[in-house]
Amino acid sequence: MALTRLNVYAGLAGFYLLRDSIEERSNLPCGDYEYPLLIADKSFNEDGSLFYPEGPPFPVPVNPSITPGFVGNTIVVNGKVWPYLNVEPRKYRFRLLNGSNRRGYVLSLSNKQPMIQLGTDGGFLTAPNAIYSVELLPAERTDVIIDFSTCEGQEITLMNGDTDFFDEHTSVIMQFNVNCPLRYEDTSEVPARLAMSMDLHPHHAQIERNLPLSATTDDFGRPMLLLNDRMYHDPTTEKPALDSIEVWNFINATPFIHPIHLHLIQFKILERRPFDVELYQNEGKLAFTGPAEKPRDYERGWKDTVKADAGKVTKIIMHWKDHIGNYMWHCHFLEHEDHDMMRPILVMKDVHPVSEPHVEVAHVTESHSTTATTISNDSDTTPPLLNNAQSITAATEPTQHASRMANKQLSVAKETAPHVATHTQNVSQFVPLPIYPSKTSQTQPHTANRWRRRRS
Repeated sequence: MALTRLNVYAGLAGFYLLRDSIEERSNLPCGDYEYPLLIADKSFNEDGSLFYPEGPPFPVPVNPSITPGFVGNTIVVNGKVWPYLNVEPRKYRFRLLNGSNRRGYVLSLSNKQPMIQLGTDGGFLTAPNAIYSVELLPAERTDVIIDFSTCEGQEITLMNGDTDFFDEHTSVIMQFNVNCPLRYEDTSEVPARLAMSMDLHPHHAQIERNLPLSATTDDFGRPMLLLNDRMYHDPTTEKPALDSIEVWNFINATPFIHPIHLHLIQFKILERRPFDVELYQNEGKLAFTGPAEKPRDYERGWKDTVKADAGKVTKIIMHWKDHIGNYMWHCHFLEHEDHDMMRPILVMKDVHPVSEPHVEVAHVTESHSTTATTISNDSDTTPPLLNNAQSITAATEPTQHASRMANKQLSVAKETAPHVATHTQNVSQFVPLPIYPSKTSQTQPHTANRWRRRRS
C-alpha cells in the first residue's frame, strides 16, 4: 500500500507459472517455444535512469500526495526496449502480461494474422478461441498461440491499438523475425478442448452486492477514488461465506475506466450495462440507458481482473469455495490502488449470507431498456439491482447517500500523461528479447495454467 506503484515501476514484477496434470498431458508448444512476455511502459532521463513524475501535469487546487496516473513514452518487454525475437516457422506459445502502472494495450499482429487464445487470467478456456486483437489492462493476462509456419522470412510486429494514450512510439510493442531455420518438424497441437466447463449462473447466487466506484475529494481538497465509498482502513464490508456464490455489481460513476482485481479467487464476467451517471450521483437512482453488453470474446474465461467501464455497471459472479480469511480487492491502476482505491474482503466459515442492512425498494419503473430504481433507506449508499439473488448494499454502517457525494466529485475531469523525457532510441531499432522460456513445471492441483504477476 502506497509504494506498489514505485516498486513495480522499478522492476519488482514478474511471472510464476503453475501447471496441472491436464496441461502436462497436452502437446502444446513448450520449452524453447514458450515465452512469457511482460509488457510495460517506462520513461527515461538522459542518463538512462527511470523518470517518474513528482506531481500531475495539470494544475490542481491542492498539491496531491501522489501522482494520479502515469504513462511512459517507451515500451519495454521483459525489461528490453522495443525488442525483437528470432523465431522458426512454427507454432509458439506466449503468455502476455500487462505489467504497466496505468497504460492499457490492445494487441494485434501487423500481418493481420489471428492469434489462438488458450486462456485468460485464471487458466484455460473451455476451447481455443481465434482472436485478431486482445485488450489488456494492468494485471490482465492472456495465453496465446501464434503460428509462424506460413510466415517464413517475414518481420511481424506486435502492435498496440489502444487510443487512450496513443502516440506513434507506443503503438509498437516488439517484433518477431521469422528468420530461423526449422530445427525439426513441429508436432505440437492445439487441442479442440482445453478445460471442463464450470460456468456459474446468476440464479445460483445467494447474495448480490452493489459496489460503487466513486470519485471524490478528501478533507484537504485532494482528488480521491474510492471503492464502496470507503477508504482502505475503514471496517470490512464485503464478508462472503465460504462455499457461497455471489454476484458483484461495480457501479462506475467516475469518468475513468478501472481494472478491478480480486485476490485469491477467479470469477466470470456476466455483462456490462450503461446507466445515467448524473441521475445516480444527484438522486441516488440507478437508471439503465441501454441493453446489457456481453463480455468481449477474449474475456469469457476465468478472470481475476475486469475492466469496469466508465458509466456502466459491470456484473461478475464468483464462488468463494477455496479459502477463508482476509482477501483484498482493488483497482489495478497502481496510482489509484496506492491512494486508497483498495478494500479488504473477509471470507468466513459456517455463516449464512445475510443482507446488511435490509434494503426496502420504494418503487421500480421500467420503460423499454431503461430501469429506474429508488431506495427508501437514506442510509444506503447504492440502489439495488433486482434479480433472483438477494440484493444488498454491502454496508455495515450508515454511509453517505449518492446524492450527498455529488458536490465532492473529482476535480480533475480526465487523466493525462505527464510531460516525460524524450526518446533516445528509434522504434525501428529493435533489440534482442531476453530469453526466459519456462522449461520447468510445477504441479498445482485443481488449477489449470494459473499464472499472474507476483508483487511485493
